[in-house]
Amino acid sequence: MFPNSPITRIIKTLVFALLLSCLVLLIFSPDKKSSETIIEVATNTKNNISIFDTCPLTVYDHLDPQLRQFHNPRYNPMAGCTPYIPLTVLENGKIRATEKAEGYECSASYCFIESFSVPHRLRMATSNTSLTGRYPKPPKQLPPCFTRRKLDRSPGFGASPRGQGVRRRLKCIYNDHDTKYIADPWIILPSNETFKCDIVESQCSNGNFFYGNESYLHMQIYEDESLPHTLAYLKMEHGAIQMEFLNKLGYNSRPNAIALFFGRTEEGGSRDLVGQPPLYFDWDSTKMCKEYLDDLPYELEEYRKLGYKTMVAQDWSAGFAYYPNCLGFNRSEADHMWRAFELRMGESRTLRRSHIWHCSELHLEMMAYMEKFMQSYPGVPKICHVWPVNLAHDSMKNLYHADEQFLNFFKRNTKHLDDSFLFFMGDHGPKSEGIEKVPLGEYEQKNPFLMVSVPKRYRNTPIHNQLKLKSTQLMTHYDLHATFLDILKVGPTPKLCESSNPPLTSIFELQPSSNFSDTSYRDMGTMSKGSSLLREWRGPRNCRTLPIPSHYCICQYNKTTIDNEAILAKTGQFVAEQVNQILRKAGILGLCRVQSYYS
Repeated sequence: MFPNSPITRIIKTLVFALLLSCLVLLIFSPDKKSSETIIEVATNTKNNISIFDTCPLTVYDHLDPQLRQFHNPRYNPMAGCTPYIPLTVLENGKIRATEKAEGYECSASYCFIESFSVPHRLRMATSNTSLTGRYPKPPKQLPPCFTRRKLDRSPGFGASPRGQGVRRRLKCIYNDHDTKYIADPWIILPSNETFKCDIVESQCSNGNFFYGNESYLHMQIYEDESLPHTLAYLKMEHGAIQMEFLNKLGYNSRPNAIALFFGRTEEGGSRDLVGQPPLYFDWDSTKMCKEYLDDLPYELEEYRKLGYKTMVAQDWSAGFAYYPNCLGFNRSEADHMWRAFELRMGESRTLRRSHIWHCSELHLEMMAYMEKFMQSYPGVPKICHVWPVNLAHDSMKNLYHADEQFLNFFKRNTKHLDDSFLFFMGDHGPKSEGIEKVPLGEYEQKNPFLMVSVPKRYRNTPIHNQLKLKSTQLMTHYDLHATFLDILKVGPTPKLCESSNPPLTSIFELQPSSNFSDTSYRDMGTMSKGSSLLREWRGPRNCRTLPIPSHYCICQYNKTTIDNEAILAKTGQFVAEQVNQILRKAGILGLCRVQSYYS
């Protein structure tokens, strides 16, 4: 940890909603949560002055002795690895063999790959999958295949039916409804074929069945019609503002992501502590899990409808919309999906050898895909979500070595960042390896990292100043959701333009209509429960006025440890009796154990 650089809070990195070349890095931690019954409690604090009308906030030292034991800046799991040099290169949609491929000859046969059992939550489509839309169909008659061989020893590779054991071959791999992929037939090198897909697999063999197989996954964007150095660079070169007090809204990533990208509440909670009625969910997770989400106002889709190109990359299953076993989207979540890369990697030992075993890491592959996306579609606005979970979900130690990787990525893409809105964040803090058991670690778990940057032309302007003013104010994922919609051109209104199909709300516009100069307060109405970070806020901000469950509240109220046994007993008896009264009024006292105080 470093002062002013809360690396402990970035358990997973969320990066970017950009206006012209955009990315949002997002995180997903599929953790279980317990169910609860919410009981509204009438208190006498509503009409009186209460300590909970305030919200004391302090920026803690992230090298505090409580947290120092979790600080591992010199740990690098990739130390000493040897980078892999592929035998093939993808350039402008075409594959060519490199000099390293000398001695690898070509054959003219190919075979459409059928499905095999896939480990660790990974699934792929079979040759019997119904292929529709832009996905090409497999050939009607497949060449002879060894049906019982593993995928990397499939026919036409390493052992040809014609005895030709030397191959260079390629195929496109497509996203299929975000949970599986489909693949084109193999194409043999050399070839002038233009690969009209984002993910291209190449396989080469020198005839040695056991040691001569080489595989690689190439990426492109095919155009259809704890990071001290990184954070310091973003602050110095891009005017990024660190928001110290983002308050999480749910236990794990899914409820936080639902609030962030749909503006909905999936996890309710009691607010008895602050004298407010409970928060009820407006997103029934059990019901919504059995329905497709296509018709709901998903932030990425709202951008796509207004002409943005969209991209999603994440490395934990199919994403938050599908967790734990939900239908998610019936359409593809975005125009460009990295998902097929991860699925194919999970099946192939030779692909893992050429990527993961040779210095490559999944977050680096996703960043490379994101970089290609930023460079694509000149003049067309873009937005993307990139969600690297494996980097630091289970261990924060793995995050430190990525500092230079992120730094170099941002430096390479300064031109794009200067034309972009950037949200670099976590959806919740760390909760593994014991950090959640120390007081400051428990606090960090509720207080995820957030840094925001605006396009260069808007730095040191009123909207940039609004971000600076909010750097030490309490905020939630709902406020970020409101900001995403404020950046988007069209805002919601009571009246619809009925002539459009589907109808669009277009009575007033948000930030783009004022060239991002309007910082006046804007009530987002039914569009969002939050307030845009780019505008003035009204009223006090605390855990009474914002929709934050009390058990996640990060307001730092003074607490006194009581040592007097008589006061302890009196207080304990009072609390126990109050709980019993609450249960009695709710009609469930008979279902619960009667509360009492024992010294």
